[in-house]
Amino acid sequence: MRVYLKVKIKSLAAEAKIIRFEERRLRPLTDKTRDYFLGLMNHRRGEIRTEARASLLAYGFIRGRTYRSIESKTKEMGRVAHSQLWAKVNRLVVKYGPAEYRDPKDVDKFLVAWASVNV
Repeated sequence: MRVYLKVKIKSLAAEAKIIRFEERRLRPLTDKTRDYFLGLMNHRRGEIRTEARASLLAYGFIRGRTYRSIESKTKEMGRVAHSQLWAKVNRLVVKYGPAEYRDPKDVDKFLVAWASVNV
């Protein structure tokens, strides 16, 4: 089932690429295009980036990669954003991972040990 997660990662990367292309088309910014540009940019930097990061972390966890091999230079995130990220990672591992990762509470324990962070 991790092939579905791999497809998700590739489609998120393609979506970000398409959004960047459309952002470049909207320049130079005018009053008419500014709202569209900012909306696209915020979507790419917010939802797409966070979902891609969570997907990559879940994929690496499922494949047995070390956390530091995936994120060697982790930036500190706010407590709420951080917990939301790990909740998404948990959801993806439960959905796409092998049978031993079907219980979200067990996955939380595995993720804490794996990433050495508080979820």
